[in-house]
Amino acid sequence: MVAIRLKGHIDENGHLQAELPPGLLSGDVEITVEAAPQAIPESERWTQEELDNLIQPQARTGGEIIASGVVGAWANRDDITDGDEFIQEMRRKRRDRLNWSQAS
Repeated sequence: MVAIRLKGHIDENGHLQAELPPGLLSGDVEITVEAAPQAIPESERWTQEELDNLIQPQARTGGEIIASGVVGAWANRDDITDGDEFIQEMRRKRRDRLNWSQAS
C-alpha cells in the first residue's frame, strides 16, 4: 500500500475536503485523520508558575479526601451492580476494540 500525506479540512457538517494529486487510480482507500493542534488564545494559556503549582503534591487527610467528593463518585450509578465485574467488562471491551489478546 502506498501512503500519501495530504492536508485537508473537516467542515461543520463532518465532511472531509482534500485535494488529491493527479494520476491516482480509482478504488477503495483507507483514511487516517490526524487533527491539527488548535491554537490556544494567549488569555487561556497557563503560565509556568501555574503549571509548577499544579504539579506540587498536596497532602490531604482522609477526611479531606472524603469531603472532596472524589470518593464514592459512582455511588449513585444504577448501571453498576458489581464494581469488579464492571471493571472487567470495561477491560474486555478495550481489549476487543484495540484487538489485544488477554494476557495469560
